[in-house]
Amino acid sequence: MAKESNAIELLKHDHREVESMFKQLDAEEEGRGKIEIAQHICLSLIVHSTIEEEIFYPAAREALDEEDREMVSEAKVEHGSLKQLIDEIRGSNAQDEMFEARLTVLKEYVQHHVKEEENELMPAVKKTELDLDALGEELMQRKETLMEQYRQYEGGNGSTVKLPPASKRASKSGPSSKSTGSKRAGSNRATTKRSTAKRASSRGGKSGSSSRRSAQR
Repeated sequence: MAKESNAIELLKHDHREVESMFKQLDAEEEGRGKIEIAQHICLSLIVHSTIEEEIFYPAAREALDEEDREMVSEAKVEHGSLKQLIDEIRGSNAQDEMFEARLTVLKEYVQHHVKEEENELMPAVKKTELDLDALGEELMQRKETLMEQYRQYEGGNGSTVKLPPASKRASKSGPSSKSTGSKRAGSNRATTKRSTAKRASSRGGKSGSSSRRSAQR
């Protein structure tokens, strides 16, 4: 995945990767193979949902108008359902009664979520003035950090699905989100300072002109 890809392209690439993994899961017949693929799917979804919630969704909410912001709220609610199901899959094995059923429902959840994001939310975001290239770089950096953080869960060669427990996953208000917010706030403060300086300069100029006129009289 090219690091210079913009935010929309990066997130869509993630979607395609997960769709491909679900196809592999459907074709897999051996139990250990199912565990490995299920682990990759769940880990990819954990990382993907984290970078969306920390970076993409806050930026989208800020850029969209009030009516379209509801799509961001709905997407976050859908993430909650996905995470709950992933937590139920964590620790299970291919012989568990609900293993196949949970993965089938997870696949359906993901398909619905992807369809709404790509057909509604992303087109709306593309119409805004949001810098998608810069946002894409930030998403990629955070994704790489998370993948390194969860490296111990890669491989999936055990008998159960091993995933980071919810308590050890990155919070929604992670460092990237704070950094993004700080940059935006800093930009706003800089604009305010420039405006204040211009007004002060203008008042100073007027005051000087008045003083000169008084001295001439």
